[in-house]
Amino acid sequence: MRHDPNPTPRRGSIALALALGLPILLGVSALVLDTGYAWVVRHQLQNRVDAAAHAAVLDLDGTEAGMEAALETALRVAGENPVWGDSAIDEDDVIFGTWDETTGTFTESDDPAEVDAIRIVGSADEVGFGFARLAFGRDGIPVSARATVVQGPGEASTGDTGGPGLANGHFDYDTTDADDCEEESGGGGHHGGHHDGHHGHHDKKKKHDDGEDDGEDDDSDSDSESDSDSDGHGGCHDDEDTGSSLPDTCTTTSKHTHEYDDKYDVTGVDFFAAEESAHVDIDEAFDGSQNFKIIVANADLSPGAVLTINGESWNVTEYDDLETDELTVWSIDGGGVGEQLTDFSIEFDVDAIASCELMPTNTGDVRANTEGPNGEWRNGALTIQAVAVDDDGNDDFTTDLDKSAGGVQGVATPATGLLWEATFFWHWDGPSYHESDWQDWYDDLVCTRPRFVE
Repeated sequence: MRHDPNPTPRRGSIALALALGLPILLGVSALVLDTGYAWVVRHQLQNRVDAAAHAAVLDLDGTEAGMEAALETALRVAGENPVWGDSAIDEDDVIFGTWDETTGTFTESDDPAEVDAIRIVGSADEVGFGFARLAFGRDGIPVSARATVVQGPGEASTGDTGGPGLANGHFDYDTTDADDCEEESGGGGHHGGHHDGHHGHHDKKKKHDDGEDDGEDDDSDSDSESDSDSDGHGGCHDDEDTGSSLPDTCTTTSKHTHEYDDKYDVTGVDFFAAEESAHVDIDEAFDGSQNFKIIVANADLSPGAVLTINGESWNVTEYDDLETDELTVWSIDGGGVGEQLTDFSIEFDVDAIASCELMPTNTGDVRANTEGPNGEWRNGALTIQAVAVDDDGNDDFTTDLDKSAGGVQGVATPATGLLWEATFFWHWDGPSYHESDWQDWYDDLVCTRPRFVE
């Protein structure tokens, strides 16, 4: 075998290749690590400005106070979304303006009446490099993010309804005296068990029984109302497990008014003095010495309302978060153990519908008490109830939390201590709340939900 007398030297060639390639490999690795870090910071910045802009635009209401509230919300929410490094958002980063759908352009504005969009810019002056600084001699790269959010399909609300009542729609109002549920159920009008005497005999003759305005505005669209059930009860069902003659639901209301706010040019209701005499005011539903508490159901579906009780006001969601044992005991004439109730009303934000804060459904399913998709009472309508307290000041009611959307108070029935009830909902042309296409209608066609446009 012949041997090459001059073999090519190979010893050290791998080491040489490694020595030449290692800096490149390390440089690329450093670049990957540091640009990955920069990407994370960029992603965090985007989350921050998205959250802040989306939350802030909900405060715009066509007023200077609304813009101030939006600025405060933007700064607060931005601070609640951490970003690596020092990249705080300040007032100069929150920009108010208008959005032109046709041209897709944002124009700065400080006119509260026309502002319908918010742009927020977040930046980190320079995301510092670690390994890549050694490889490429750069200290870092600038990172920024911005979000522009506009109020929904319609124009920004200016607080002007363009007509009586609320903007973009109107609410229906129902009142119910629990005695009417007993009458429809065929019950004897007396509470069994520990509920004896909730209603008693009324000192006052109820307005809906005195012939005034009989049937006024009881809409013809109550196609879902049931006149009887399979047990032969005319509209309500008895809870056979309790041994009580009272119904555990109520498929009627005592009085209904279609588009109440539009009809009377109001944005709320005084529960002592409804605009129609046929409604059951709270002081007419039971004996004046009867002790009771006030509870709220389905507040999370309709957060755009404020309750006022003897001069103190709560948003309905705040009130619904109060435990029932924390609630004040009331009586109408002050003769019971409770405080005398003299002032009781509800007021809706004029933009409650435009801001998706008054849920829509249909009259028939509210009056018939068709359950919502998750079992909600009155098809999800905002519900205010007066519930019984005994002569010693102890709760004489129980509630079902599963029948209410949100809150901790639940729903009482005539069998479990309900005395009186008021319900509110936006009467629209779409499906009822329990129907499968309700959410699609609500999201796509209706209210001014914020939209990201940049």
